[in-house]
Amino acid sequence: MNNKTNFLIFLLAISCGAVVANIYYAQPIIQFISADLHISSNSSGLLTTLTQIGYGAGLFF
Repeated sequence: MNNKTNFLIFLLAISCGAVVANIYYAQPIIQFISADLHISSNSSGLLTTLTQIGYGAGLFF
């Protein structure tokens, strides 16, 4: 494989990692997000859960 192919594989791997990591970014700070949006803890937890379910359904379909 040449350098162009290696760079493309590296770029795609970083892109996939960033997309998947984006789903989990809100979990550690969900308590601050819920306080700022004035929603309950249950609603904010449901928000992150539905995001993950939606991502899983998107992969499935």
